[in-house]
Amino acid sequence: MSIIDHIEPLEFTDLYHPNKYGLIFKEFVHLCDETIVSIHVKMRKGGFMPPTDKRTKEFVPTEEVPLANNRLIILTIHDKDKPILTVKGYNQAIFSHINLPHQGHEYLITCHYDLAEWPEAVEKSEENEEVNWVMRICSSETVCVTRDTRKEDAEEAIRKSWED
Repeated sequence: MSIIDHIEPLEFTDLYHPNKYGLIFKEFVHLCDETIVSIHVKMRKGGFMPPTDKRTKEFVPTEEVPLANNRLIILTIHDKDKPILTVKGYNQAIFSHINLPHQGHEYLITCHYDLAEWPEAVEKSEENEEVNWVMRICSSETVCVTRDTRKEDAEEAIRKSWED
């Protein structure tokens, strides 16, 4: 009899905030070792919603509701800001089994709406109100996921330099 390893997926979720690029999220995946990864991104309403009250960090469980319309999303993995893998899907996108070979390396994962197909994604509307995304990552090794804050960090550095 052989031993079977059961690997629980990591799950991340946040609200979609309409923006001029239709960007859903931009996250770094940091690797400790060579790893095989599956990534599933799904757009929805409901589920575990991020808190609306800034004083709490508790996610609120609500009934998950499928989106009324199918919207094309594009999920991309970048290595040093160069796209290396892209997959598209309606309201969800999946990298089912990919080998990320670089130990001690970070990859950037971006997801955005296809604005050629849904240009209205850039503005707040009834259709995209309370829409959130969930990203599930299942890996054979330890991975760390962090939000890409490079733009905000650069803007903050500029602001601080003006104050000095």
